[in-house]
Amino acid sequence: MRRRILITLGLVLLIVVSAVGAGVYSLAYTERGLQFVVSHIPKRIGRTEMEFVGARGTLARGFTLERFELEHERVHLRFEGIVGHTRLLPLLWQTIHARDVSMKSAFVQIRRWKNPPPRSSPRFLPLGLILQGDKVHVDSGTLIVQNGRRFDLTNVNTSGVARHRTIRFYEGSFEWGNVQVSGNARLRAADPMGIAGDARILMKFENQPLWVIATSGEGDLNKLNLTAEFTSPFQATFTGAAEE
Repeated sequence: MRRRILITLGLVLLIVVSAVGAGVYSLAYTERGLQFVVSHIPKRIGRTEMEFVGARGTLARGFTLERFELEHERVHLRFEGIVGHTRLLPLLWQTIHARDVSMKSAFVQIRRWKNPPPRSSPRFLPLGLILQGDKVHVDSGTLIVQNGRRFDLTNVNTSGVARHRTIRFYEGSFEWGNVQVSGNARLRAADPMGIAGDARILMKFENQPLWVIATSGEGDLNKLNLTAEFTSPFQATFTGAAEE
């Protein structure tokens, strides 16, 4: 009798493990699993609306996404032509870890509040959730800041980590016309949002010497204190502030 009970328990355990394994395999290694995950992401969270269009591939072996769009009173995001690979194990501790992500285009618009919410502690992500990207590339991107200034960038590369109240960008670089910028940045959830970072700027103009500037800044979206050191074609140091 005891032997039969042990055999029965073993069979039940085997069935449970097999079912769990089949479920994990389906979610991670089949396109049906990817479609299931995407379809169960809430389309609206508070004041934020999200749309995922044209998901293909699998979570484990790589996916493509025609378009991701996020609409909020403070920000509008639109990413197109997305290709990426994610790591599965970090999902167990609420971390979305992308080994590499590339996009054909990215659009980011930062807006002023029209109807400010009740006073609360600002945040980027829910507590405990972490987004990590080892290698992110964007062919072309547009950034519009809250005063309406527009920046059209190309060949954007970065890596970084986003947490509850902070976002860090490591080894970032981009091109803005004749200007090449590389450096790092740290964003802090606040009202207005806190900003700090360091950058190396190269400016190349036709029939002109190369301009090389090392800059650092710290402040927020309303006022950013800056220090710039020119090392070519002349040497000089500038200290000031960029205000909205």
